Amino acid sequence: MTAMTIDALLIGSPRPFRGDEHSAIAKQPVSGAVQIGWHGLAGDHVADRVHHGGLDKAIHLYPQDHYDWWRERLGDHPLLGAPGAFGENIATRGMTEAQICLGDRF
Repeated sequence: MTAMTIDALLIGSPRPFRGDEHSAIAKQPVSGAVQIGWHGLAGDHVADRVHHGGLDKAIHLYPQDHYDWWRERLGDHPLLGAPGAFGENIATRGMTEAQICLGDRF
């Protein structure tokens, strides 16, 4: 079995994004244990409850393994220097969608 490591757990709150629009994509790492509930990580919030959050979209995992692909296309963008560039709550390394399926439990 392939091993997966968690690089960071990240949470955020809605902030001004573009004009009157708000977004919680700017997640920040937290340290220590974080409670996971039906609506995601404790302390994490969403701005757009229609398209984000809720029971079916509670936690966003994004593999850091893909960051190199993005760097090749976007260059050395500052957001790609640390986990959270894509609003992920769980930044992992070692497993991608090639090994993980929706509904998997770890």
